[in-house]
Amino acid sequence: GGTILYRAHEYLESITLDKMVLHKKQELAITYAEVLYNGQWYTPLREALQAFVDKTQERVNGKVRLKLYKGNIIKAGVWSPNTLYSEEIATFGESDYNQKDAEGFINLWGLPVSMVAAVERTGHRRRQRIIIHVKQTLAPCRTCGARIFISEVFYYGENVGRTYCRTSRQDRR
Repeated sequence: GGTILYRAHEYLESITLDKMVLHKKQELAITYAEVLYNGQWYTPLREALQAFVDKTQERVNGKVRLKLYKGNIIKAGVWSPNTLYSEEIATFGESDYNQKDAEGFINLWGLPVSMVAAVERTGHRRRQRIIIHVKQTLAPCRTCGARIFISEVFYYGENVGRTYCRTSRQDRR
């Protein structure tokens, strides 16, 4: 019975908490379990962890439908008034979303992997310290004058970043 309740709660969290909070909650669950196992209930660490859990659970509510079949728990539906999912935003039809907007994020998040691949290609297999610095400033676009965040990514002092202006549809180097 406890496993069923745990899974139902887990499914609710999957639609009411964002990815980073879920990830951090999973990390801290291990620490919380160690604190309890070691009998440290009345410590400041346990109280801080409990405050994190309490804060994350404020928006977790709703209904879950599960099917039980031969020892398996199958999700049949989950609903919450606090869901982060929106059909208007997550549509495969027409929307205001411009796919070019994702290009900067892909380049930024993929930069460490690109650097590792570059090191592998050049044959430098020794360990090296990779220095990546990201600087963001609010500045006008050179083409249209719209105020945009300029993300500059520096790798060993060389600017390798790129920013895209949504208004003028221009790349900034």
